[in-house]
Amino acid sequence: YAGLLALTSSSDGLFSSIDKGKSTMNLRCLSTVTVCAALITGCTAVPPLNFTPEIGRAEHRLDAELKSVNVDAAKPDRQLGRIDIGFGGNVAEASFKQSFKGSLESALVKSLIFKDDAPQKVSLMVEILKFQSPGTSMRFKTSVVVNYRIIDRATGNLLYDKDITSEGEVPGDYAFSGAVRFIEARNRAGQANIK
Repeated sequence: YAGLLALTSSSDGLFSSIDKGKSTMNLRCLSTVTVCAALITGCTAVPPLNFTPEIGRAEHRLDAELKSVNVDAAKPDRQLGRIDIGFGGNVAEASFKQSFKGSLESALVKSLIFKDDAPQKVSLMVEILKFQSPGTSMRFKTSVVVNYRIIDRATGNLLYDKDITSEGEVPGDYAFSGAVRFIEARNRAGQANIK
């Protein structure tokens, strides 16, 4: 860096023969392009993870009280594809699982599917088998497979066991920023799975 600075500041350096008028014009053009690019991309905030779907009340309520919800990512031998959680390692994984769990709990409360005063107590065990997004795309079609199990807490019996598959994507003109389209496609795929 210091060598380049010395070269450009000397009178017989590499840039001494450039016409000062063209140099100033090129600098203005570059500055204008940089400011425009910053404004275009800076106007769009990246949305947070939000897997909570719009959901109504359940038509049929289950005669059981939900005591706990556990969300975990599948071990490699159970995965049905990649589980793209994030680039931050354990911190991103914890945040991802907490977001999914919070959204699921919110949907369950809104649906009123479980009865708080029921004699049977159950746990909901959720295992994310696949949460796969393309690296680059216009629509970022995201594929999700989640296993949901309801277990009777008194007997340990498995009352419900099902893999739910869903997809989510956005139109190419949804947002200029690829990061915004990426997160929104993931949000839609998670919402469709929980719904």
